Parts: sequence; C-alpha cells; structure tokens
Amino acid sequence: MSDFNNGYPGALPAPADMAVDQGLRAFMTGVYNKLALGLLVSGLIAFGMASSPEIMTQMYQIEGGRVVGYAPLGYGVAFAPLGLILLSMAFMRNPSPAGANILYWLIVATVGASMAVLLLIYTGPSIAFTLVVTALAFGGLSMFGYVTKRNLGPVGNFMVMAMWGLIIGSVAAFMIPGLQNPMLFLAMNAIGVVLSAGLIAFITQETKFSYYATQGHQDAQKVASTMAALNLFIQFVNLFRFLLAFIGMRR
Repeated sequence: MSDFNNGYPGALPAPADMAVDQGLRAFMTGVYNKLALGLLVSGLIAFGMASSPEIMTQMYQIEGGRVVGYAPLGYGVAFAPLGLILLSMAFMRNPSPAGANILYWLIVATVGASMAVLLLIYTGPSIAFTLVVTALAFGGLSMFGYVTKRNLGPVGNFMVMAMWGLIIGSVAAFMIPGLQNPMLFLAMNAIGVVLSAGLIAFITQETKFSYYATQGHQDAQKVASTMAALNLFIQFVNLFRFLLAFIGMRR
C-alpha cells in the first residue's frame, strides 16, 4: 500500500515557527493519537481472527498448522485494503470529516483482517520484536520529518510513485507462480523498507504543511488530520511487513 494523497500541496511556507507553534503540536498529537488507536484496533482484529480456527480455515489452506495457500475469501481479504485505497482515490477527492473517518476505520479494519495470516506464518516473539523495531524506526523517521528544514517534496513524490511500482510488482509476484522467487522476494522487501522509511518522513512533513494550509477551516483541518493518520498508518504497516520478511521467524 502506498501513500494516500490528502490533496494538500507540499512545501508550503510556514507562517509560524513550527518548533514552538502550540496549535501545530496539538494537531500532530491528534494525528498520532488516531494512528496509535488505529494500530491497536488493527492488531486486535488480527489477533481475534487468528485465534479462530473456523475463520482461518475459511480464508486459507492450512496443513499441519501452516498456511500453504489462500482460499477465495483469503484473496479478497488480502486485497481489500488496496481496493479501498484505489476506490477512495477515485471517488473521494474532497471527503467530508465523516467520510474521511469512515474511510480510515474501514482501512484499519481490513488491514487488521489481512494481517491475521501473519500470526500463522511467523512466531509470536518475532512478530513482537519486529513491531518494537518498527515503532522505534517510525518514531525516529517521523521526528526527522517534523524537524528537518529541507523540503522533502521532490524526493517524497518520487517515492510515492516508486511505492506504487513496488505494489504492482508485488501483486504480480503474488499472483504469478513463476515470479515467486526467494531472492526477488527479499529484494522487493529491501526496497520496500527504504521507500517506507522515506515516506514516513515525507508524510510527517506534509502533515505539518496541511495544518497551515487548513488553518481557520475546521472541517478541512479534521479531514487533514484523519488523512494524515491514514497515510502514516499505511506506511507503518508497510514498514512492519517489509521488516518482518527479514526479522520474522517462520513457524
């Protein structure tokens, strides 16, 4: 999944010192709180589904406690988040606060459902360790995006396009048996780590700019806050999945 464009231009001149602007701090705190809640809800959904053998056998082909393939329902769940993002980009150019909230929680829920399979593929301790590593990396990258004076827009926009290219390649590798090569899998995940890391910093900077772009417009600022949380949520999950390919221990 890639960055969901929130519709606000990047590299806007800040009318105030971002380091001490209390309104900006409150705005960013709201974004991170919503992000944290979304991650919690997504994790609970994944855990709840993985704990139900009845649900998992409807979605995946399981032999000896291991996932060996996807059932039709499993394919639908796996691609549901990406489908929602694509539909939203096409039909929600200027969402209302309520519409943005509905989109956020729909994607949170579908991502949680799609990640349940990871609990059957990887050991619990390795998932927990990868989650901690992801959180620490996310914190550092987001802090960099917040404090840097450098305009990350040109690099960030390139990374958005590169991430979409990676997604298309990943879908092709997932669907076409001939492309399911272990070395290709590791290479794509390595590229994904780099792209997700850059996008986290870029989106954080864009979030600051969206705050100033929507000042004085309450509804627009609510939408900007929700869409920023969604963008960061997507990249947190991306980074977690990509790192799990390297850190995770398979069952």
